[in-house]
Amino acid sequence: MKLTTTIVSTLIILPLLVAMTLLMASPCIADTSDSDKPLALQENLPKEWANGIKFNATYFWLSETEYLPEIDDDISIWHERNFHIKLTKSIGSARFGLGYIDGTIKQDNEAYNDTDFALTRNAPFVLVDWLWNGKLHSRVCLRYEEYSDDGRSGFYQLGDDKTLWTGYAKISYVEQNWWFNISHSRDRDPEPIYDAINDRVELDITAQDLSGVVLGWLLAPQWETAAGVYYEAYGSDRPDQFNYTLQLTHKPVWLPQLQASLGVGYYTEEKDTLINLTLNYRQPLSKSLTLQLEYQLEYSDDEQSLLNQGQVALSYAITKQIGVSVSGEYAKESGDDHDDSLFAIVGVNYRFY
Repeated sequence: MKLTTTIVSTLIILPLLVAMTLLMASPCIADTSDSDKPLALQENLPKEWANGIKFNATYFWLSETEYLPEIDDDISIWHERNFHIKLTKSIGSARFGLGYIDGTIKQDNEAYNDTDFALTRNAPFVLVDWLWNGKLHSRVCLRYEEYSDDGRSGFYQLGDDKTLWTGYAKISYVEQNWWFNISHSRDRDPEPIYDAINDRVELDITAQDLSGVVLGWLLAPQWETAAGVYYEAYGSDRPDQFNYTLQLTHKPVWLPQLQASLGVGYYTEEKDTLINLTLNYRQPLSKSLTLQLEYQLEYSDDEQSLLNQGQVALSYAITKQIGVSVSGEYAKESGDDHDDSLFAIVGVNYRFY
C-alpha cells in the first residue's frame, strides 16, 4: 500500500510540474494581449442574442463502469440515453426557451449478471436568459422530471411514478478586472443507495442542491484566478457539506487557442482533496468547421486515484441557418479506483429567420 501511494503521488507531482512549466512558458507574466478583461468575460458572457427562432435537437449516450475495490472487480455498468429538443426565441435583450427530454436509465449488475433497475426519464423544461447590460447576465431553467419503470427487467421496481423539480439559476457580473457568479442548481442525486440485504445498489430518486459563489480577478493580462465556496445539500441520508475551490487560469499569447487551468477543491464531509489540471484547445479549421480538444487530469486524495479524461468536439455550420455538432469523451481512473466512462453527443440546430 505504501508503494502504491508513493507511485500515485509521483504520478501527481510530475503532471503538476508539467502544468506549471506550461503556465510559465510565455515570455512574461505581464505580456500584452488584445484585451485586459477577465477570461470569464471573453469565454462565458454571451453576446447579443441573434434574432429569430432557433431549434436544437441533441442525442446523448453514456456508459460508465463502476469498480468496487473490496472485490477488486467491476460491480455494475450504468447506461444512460437522452434525447433533447429545445426551441428558443430572442426578444431584445432576453431569450426564452422551452423543451423536452426523453431518456432511459439502466444499471447492469456484473456480479449477478442481471439488471438492478431500468427506468424512463421524461422532463419538460423552460428557460430564460437575460442580458441586463454589458456586465450583468442571468439565466434560469426549470425542469419537471418524471421517472417510471421501463418494463419488468429491473430487480428494483418503482411501482408508482416518481417526480422531481430540478433546474438552475445563475447570475454573472463582470467588471474590468474582476467578476463573480452566484448560482444554485438542483439535480437528481447521482449517488445510489446501497442495499446490504440484497448486496446491490438502488437508484435514489431524490434531489441534490448545490449553491455557490465564485469570485474571479485578473492577476495580469491573460492570467486569472478564481475562488469559490459551494454548499451541497442532499435529499437522501448523505450529510450535507461545503466544497471550497481555487483555480488559476492562463491563456498564453504565443498560443491563444490554448487555455490551461490548475485547480484544487476540498469537500468537508468526505474530507477529500481534488487537484485538477485542464488543458483546452480550440481551433477553427475553416470558416464553417471548428475543432475543440480537452484533456483533464484529476487526483483524488480520498480515493488515492488518478483520473485521465479526454474529449474531442467538432462543430460545422452547413449554412447560416443549419449547424451540426458531435463530441466524444473517454475517462479512465487508475490507482485504488478503476472506474471508466464513455459518452457521445450528436446535435443539430436550425435557425428560423
